[in-house]
Amino acid sequence: MRSLCTLLVALWPLAARAGVEPELAVASGRAFVVRGADRLEVAAQLAFDHRANATAAGVPRSQPIRWKADGTAAMTTPDGALDLVLRLERTDVGTVSIVVDGSWRRPTWVHLAAIDLTLPADAVTLIGRDLVPLAAPAMAVLERFDPKWLSVRRAAGGYGLLVDDGIDAVVVRAGGGHVNVRVELESTEARPFVHDANCRDQWRAPNAHVQVPARLRTVDERVHARIQLVPEAAPVVVKAKFPDGRRAAVVITDHADQSTARTLAALAHGRSDQASLSGGLLGHHVTITKSLFAHGTDRPQLEDPIVVKLADELHAAGSEIVPHSATPKRDERPVTMAALDTFARWQARTWIDHQPETNCEAFGDQGFRSTGRFAIADLLAAHGYEYVWAEVDLEPGPLNLLRADHLAQRAPTLWPIGRLDAGGPAGLWMFRSQWAFLAATSFYGMYGTPALDRLERERGIHIAHTYLETYHPSRTRFGLKNLVVPVDPHNHAGGSGAVMLAPGFERLLASLEARQERGSMWIPTLAALGDRLRAMNEVKLTVAADHRILAQTATAIPGATFVVARPDAPVRVNGELPKGLRSDHGETTFWADLPVGDSVITVE
Repeated sequence: MRSLCTLLVALWPLAARAGVEPELAVASGRAFVVRGADRLEVAAQLAFDHRANATAAGVPRSQPIRWKADGTAAMTTPDGALDLVLRLERTDVGTVSIVVDGSWRRPTWVHLAAIDLTLPADAVTLIGRDLVPLAAPAMAVLERFDPKWLSVRRAAGGYGLLVDDGIDAVVVRAGGGHVNVRVELESTEARPFVHDANCRDQWRAPNAHVQVPARLRTVDERVHARIQLVPEAAPVVVKAKFPDGRRAAVVITDHADQSTARTLAALAHGRSDQASLSGGLLGHHVTITKSLFAHGTDRPQLEDPIVVKLADELHAAGSEIVPHSATPKRDERPVTMAALDTFARWQARTWIDHQPETNCEAFGDQGFRSTGRFAIADLLAAHGYEYVWAEVDLEPGPLNLLRADHLAQRAPTLWPIGRLDAGGPAGLWMFRSQWAFLAATSFYGMYGTPALDRLERERGIHIAHTYLETYHPSRTRFGLKNLVVPVDPHNHAGGSGAVMLAPGFERLLASLEARQERGSMWIPTLAALGDRLRAMNEVKLTVAADHRILAQTATAIPGATFVVARPDAPVRVNGELPKGLRSDHGETTFWADLPVGDSVITVE
């Protein structure tokens, strides 16, 4: 990419810059941003917690940052593990940035590495997980995919603070005339992982979830962060998570336990005899992440050519076909390797464990390791897998996994796991889901109009853990959960004969289809959601003194969506009207196809 200086001098005449540009001053190791008579001190320290191994306990430590006269600070942690350089600098666009660059000098198990900034503040406004401005609570966690833009009011003069994405989280504590901003370069609180303590013969046998509280960093791996101090009057433009102005996303991850050729045909087409092509997933243009077994037991799956054909049809229409472990039984490495080769037919990149309590190869059991009979982490990486199920579900309730109304609590939904094992891969991401294997009446209520409306209002993400092909005799424990019914009403549920989706389930699919068609909801696969969140996370926003915003991206992003916290805002992207624009709820939402490189956003 061209330098900011070159681009902005070309696009934005210096005469357009307004106001007094800030100056930097350093005295006795303390740094100040000076604008006229206002001196704003930037106090910082490094917080870290390095451990002896993946499961060892540790003690958080801190190290104050003393600034040199040139606005830089260099330090090494006392254990010699991490080198850091901080630069407080006036940018080419008339603002001030704090840039953090670091690298690991030796293999280190890391629980926390963070920069703490303390700045004067009388009042702080932040952008919530629903992209709506609100007064900062006493503590708020802004996670990987959340906006990290604070507006700070002071009697001496306000300012904005914008933290680039790509870090694990920002923790904001406001009060007492100051705001403390912890920029988490790496934090296992933002990268949770637990595994079963033991592989059992019976899934109901007592077990425990064991946390892995540290991640391995290797020599020369790097950390980076940038914090911008921007003018108080700069328009607050934040990135939205979903394409083309859509307000919410629903992802259905359907587990293989209930699947048969007959019920999968009904799920795909509405009826197992394919007499109707207007129903089911294909008829309603709804895509899902559908897991299957490479080899079933009492329910043959991908060893059945009919199931393979149905999987081909779903995949051609956009659904994901992924493994639910290799088989329902305990699988050693060769069996898993063969299954991953089978799923290469559908370019699978998402892995969903089956019954981790008994399937020792489950990622949430012994599979997260890279050595041993049941290790699969290295196999997944070698086969191009990127997303792994986290096993621990959210209980049924409000659909939004982001928990927009609980900012003081972390709500990780998709996150990079980090290296869990020496020699293991570092590039896998983990996702969380919500349990939805319920009685049919409760299932339909969980996804009723009020719940989906609330999800859209909150700009939420819902990832469902479902068993959509459930078909058992009526009035049994599983039969109450049936989403599939006999075509012939005189046949008994769970028996032989043609089957179809229950009318209530067809209505739910029609509801999702309607929301997708009107542009308020997105119904992607898990991999599509993960790819989109990560792509938008990599879009870098730079705010200039004249309030224009530069958006930089290394890949083209269709329908990149942004929100301005005021209604009817006149917006231009590269001097032109955006692809789409909507003003409601006191805000302006707009979207545009961002090319590779640099785009300029103006809000008049």
